[in-house]
Amino acid sequence: MENRQEQHRDNVVERTTSIDEIAHIMRRHRIDTVLVVENGVLIGSVTDRDLAIKGLAPGLHPRARTAWDVMTPIPDRCLGESIRRAGANVSDYDPMSGN
Repeated sequence: MENRQEQHRDNVVERTTSIDEIAHIMRRHRIDTVLVVENGVLIGSVTDRDLAIKGLAPGLHPRARTAWDVMTPIPDRCLGESIRRAGANVSDYDPMSGN
């Protein structure tokens, strides 16, 4: 059982973990996805595809980018982040009218 718990810890990173380190973790443990947490709460995931598509931006070194930069957020975090970025108030949104 302890080995299984260790295995699960190997695929969890903080949002500040560099994508360089994430790539090393994936290679070392032969996994294609890591979970991203902030203060112990799951906020998203990074897949090998995320690293390939989002992580290889021109001019940016992999140590300068973090899990936060390339992760796929979990849906409720994604909606909340979209609303925050748009500067909208949640109470102003009416899902029936789209306004």
